[in-house]
Amino acid sequence: MSSSGSNQWLVGYGTFITKGTWKRYPSSKVCKVPGFRRVYNPEMAWYPFAIVDEQAEILAVCFLVNDKHLEHFDRIEGVELGLYERIKKEVFIKMDDAWITIEAWIYLPTGGTMRHPLFPWDDSKDRWLNDEIRKLVELQGCFPEFF
Repeated sequence: MSSSGSNQWLVGYGTFITKGTWKRYPSSKVCKVPGFRRVYNPEMAWYPFAIVDEQAEILAVCFLVNDKHLEHFDRIEGVELGLYERIKKEVFIKMDDAWITIEAWIYLPTGGTMRHPLFPWDDSKDRWLNDEIRKLVELQGCFPEFF
């Protein structure tokens, strides 16, 4: 991994997990993102979204990236197209056997994206976790918290 700028934590809660992006970053750790819920509707998109829900918490993966990587992920997430925005959020990351608080970037859908008629507001059962993430046997050894 080449360096460009200071390293910062990035949260992967959807395709960064299922497409194996986390494998390219040795810093990858399981994390909890309080105040958000992961929602998914395959009729709208093949990927999930995180939305504000003060009563919820997302299990995800955090990894260290540099400024150049963030620019790359911005393009992947469609920031320029107005699909997602990247914000900083306090998350809990698992280091050894303890959960510690850090600041990390997370991609959230924009208002325009959330106005789509098939946006999955009613996904309260975390379909992405249950239908996609838990299928990945290789995660069991690395991130048993998902199982």
